[in-house]
Amino acid sequence: MDTSSGGLYHDIEDDRSRTPPQSFNTISTTSSLAKRLDRYFEITARGSTISTELRAGIILYASMCYIIVVNPDILSAAGLEKGHTATATTFSGMVCTLLFSLYANLPFGSAPGMGLNTLFAYELVRQNDLTPEQALGCSLAAGLVFLFLALTGLSSVIVNNIPLTMKKAVVVGIGFFQTIIGLYSMGIIAHGRFTILEMGDLSSASQWMAIFTLVMIALLLLLEVPGSILVGIIVSMALSLMLKLSPVPKEIFSLPQFGSTRFDFSILKTQTGALMTLFLFLVLFIDTGGVMIGLAAQGESLLDRHGNVVNASKGYVSLGIGVLVSSYFGTSPMVIFLESAAAINQGGRTGLTSLVSAALLGLSAFFVPLIRYVPTSATSPILVLVGSFMMGAVMAIPWDKINHSLPAYITIAMITFTCSISHGLLAGLLFYFVLNVPFVIARVSHQDHMTILLWLEISIVVHHPSRFSLQDGDGL
Repeated sequence: MDTSSGGLYHDIEDDRSRTPPQSFNTISTTSSLAKRLDRYFEITARGSTISTELRAGIILYASMCYIIVVNPDILSAAGLEKGHTATATTFSGMVCTLLFSLYANLPFGSAPGMGLNTLFAYELVRQNDLTPEQALGCSLAAGLVFLFLALTGLSSVIVNNIPLTMKKAVVVGIGFFQTIIGLYSMGIIAHGRFTILEMGDLSSASQWMAIFTLVMIALLLLLEVPGSILVGIIVSMALSLMLKLSPVPKEIFSLPQFGSTRFDFSILKTQTGALMTLFLFLVLFIDTGGVMIGLAAQGESLLDRHGNVVNASKGYVSLGIGVLVSSYFGTSPMVIFLESAAAINQGGRTGLTSLVSAALLGLSAFFVPLIRYVPTSATSPILVLVGSFMMGAVMAIPWDKINHSLPAYITIAMITFTCSISHGLLAGLLFYFVLNVPFVIARVSHQDHMTILLWLEISIVVHHPSRFSLQDGDGL
């Protein structure tokens, strides 16, 4: 009896003696992984922690994942199938965000951009009668130009020399453009009988659901609820299902299905194709430079001692590759999402934040069937909401200087009232050139004349010093 008890006691002691090394190995492995992550992403060096980065990554995904629902809805106007576009959106967003994580080490999320998807669908395809294949060809060409400038280091140089006035005006103009599309899709505005636009018929329950969704998301943002836009879309869809305003989804989960992407580069040989490629590139370029600088300014460790964005060149390269990937998958060009500011404000400072977001974007591809059933009343208000976000850029325009304010105003007005980003940008740049370049030339010419006169005077003094010597009693 004593012997068996003693044997049991010794067995327990042996188990206890073997347990600590296993726990120690687990702790050691975890600690080793943490050190590797810290060293690779420079987490401690940028004043952050792993837990902070993980939390910021979840917030980044929650803040930007609405694009998975909204982008297919917008691009369906170009004839692209919603399910394939949703898959393309998730995978291209995952790849580009991974590049920002593992290559550029920046806490930025990336996906097909609001504004560029509008330009793609409504201007390239609807207004200029390009086929989706031709529009994708223009997108790929614009991405190649962007990547070339990024690899040669010219991106930062060009961005820094684009007038700030024009950068901000384009952002505001796109905001108004998206607002018009959103309000029209909600049914709040319609084609007028005696005017260009008029108030729509607000007798439909779907229209009031859209208005309710807009107000609800605005209140959630006011209360600083994480992922407010996503929460609003989910609640709106649930209410639409309960009120039988939209059909019940037949399936929720499936393996990702990609469409067969085809390119038609013949359009690039035409004037229309060349111009559309140019404007895609300009909007992409202007947006990227402004957003990257604005986001980095919100986190001190994301700027170097000269005030430049850390790893900016790698960021441009990452986005350039992302645009090529998005074109290959069959969706509109990528941008750095302004919603990345939510993650930075939560302490995200490194690529670990974007790594978490990229992983969640990849998982979203398995829930594409559900996305197909999200009603327009849940997505259209997002266009209006994001349009309002873009209005803040108007504060940076010097309205008291006519040579800056008029080109900016023309850009905003033409984008809004012609529903054409390219026409607005072209008109604004033309006015900026006319109102500024002649004065720059005149100023430089005046400086050259003054320089010549100064050298002439110096030459005369040097060769005839006696004529300019001071006599007694002369004053200066």
